[in-house]
Amino acid sequence: MKKIFLIIILLFAIISIVFFIFKSIKIKTITCESQYGQCSRSIKSEITNLKKTGIFETRGNLNNLLKKDNSILSFTINFQLPNSFKVNVIERKAIIAFALKSGAFDLVDSDGLILSEVNSTNLPKITTSIALDHDEIVYLANLMNRLYLFYKVSGGKVTSDGFYVSNISGKAVIFPLTGDKDILIGSLILIISRLPSVKEATTMGTIDLRFKNPVLKQ
Repeated sequence: MKKIFLIIILLFAIISIVFFIFKSIKIKTITCESQYGQCSRSIKSEITNLKKTGIFETRGNLNNLLKKDNSILSFTINFQLPNSFKVNVIERKAIIAFALKSGAFDLVDSDGLILSEVNSTNLPKITTSIALDHDEIVYLANLMNRLYLFYKVSGGKVTSDGFYVSNISGKAVIFPLTGDKDILIGSLILIISRLPSVKEATTMGTIDLRFKNPVLKQ
C-alpha cells in the first residue's frame, strides 16, 4: 500500500514539474502553413499581430483567432521545442467575386461563404440588382465557376428574371435563378454542340434555359 501511495505522489510531482516547466515557457515564434504552402497574407498578418505570452495563453488566443476566421476550414496547432507553435490550416478557396455597390468585391467560396472583401480580383464576377439568399448565392457561385472552367466566362448579371451571361460560344445565355447546375450545364453543352447543324443558328443570339425545354431566340 505504501508503494502505491509513493508512486502516486511521485507521478503527481512529475506532472506538477512538467506543468510548471511548460507554464514558464514564453512563445517566441508562430509559423503557419496551408495546403498551398505558406498561409495567405491575411492569416499570416493576424498570427504575426497576435500577442505572444505563455504557452497555454498563447495557444488559447491562437485557437480563438483561427476559429473566427471564415477563410479557414480546419486547423491544427502543434508546440515545437523550445518555444514555438506550428499552425497547419486548410484554407477555403474563393471561386467567385460578387460585385458590391461600393465598387469592391466579396470573394465567395463554393459553400457561399464570404471570405474577404477586395478592391480588385481576377476571379469571375457576378453583379446583381436583387438581394440573394444563401442558397441562391451557393447555386450562382458554383454555376458561374463551372461556366468559367468550361467557357472562360468572366462575368454574369443577376436580375429578377434570371442570370444573364454573354458570349458563350458567341451566344447570350439566360439561366434560371434556381435549378440543378449539372443539368443546366449539360443542356448548354448539348445545345452548343448541335448548333452547327441548325440552319437558323446564325440568326439566334440567345439560349434561354429558364424553361423545361430550352429556347433559342433572336
